[in-house]
Amino acid sequence: MQGILDYSRSPDTTNSAAIDPLFNATSITNEAGKTDYSFYWSGTTHANWTDTPGSAGAYVSFGRAMGYMDSVWQDVHGAGAQRSDPKAGDPADYPEGNGPQGDAQRIYNAVRLVRGGDVTETPDGDPTAVGNPATSSTTSVQTTVVATPASQPGAPAGAPDLAAAATKLGITEDALKAALGDPSQGKPDFAAAATKLGITEATLMAALGITQP
Repeated sequence: MQGILDYSRSPDTTNSAAIDPLFNATSITNEAGKTDYSFYWSGTTHANWTDTPGSAGAYVSFGRAMGYMDSVWQDVHGAGAQRSDPKAGDPADYPEGNGPQGDAQRIYNAVRLVRGGDVTETPDGDPTAVGNPATSSTTSVQTTVVATPASQPGAPAGAPDLAAAATKLGITEDALKAALGDPSQGKPDFAAAATKLGITEATLMAALGITQP
């Protein structure tokens, strides 16, 4: 999440999210009634010392990092800040935020997947107000670049069936996966994979059902 932040951008300086312009970011209305941009969940649990450790997750604010201080909602931490929210619950239970700086507790944060793989784009959500989940009971999913590696659950139609390809090649699926490498690191080097398996690249591509340009 930190890697796609752009600290030269913010709602107050560029009227945009503090995010690399490659990514779209749908606006929301924040606690102060201003046009703003979402908090985005990371995949990291926030280690804490409360009665319920692990109940909060870390997020990154791509807009104002709001807090309730001096009896008013304001940008306490700045665009690009990393804070934490409860993983579940009702934002209405925190009308004046939480903690000494009154950090906004939205809970229904946005998610953005940025792994390598075949890229498709989801439809826009419509998070018109804080705490209004657009497309899910637990998360507010906005215009998001979603990259799903082939053979993973939810892979786009036409992604290679590695189990079937392995059967065609007379090898185990694990051996095929090992040759192709980690899908999160980008497009496989099919020539190198074929060499590891002792076959031609054309044979490998045919088994995977991929047409070479």
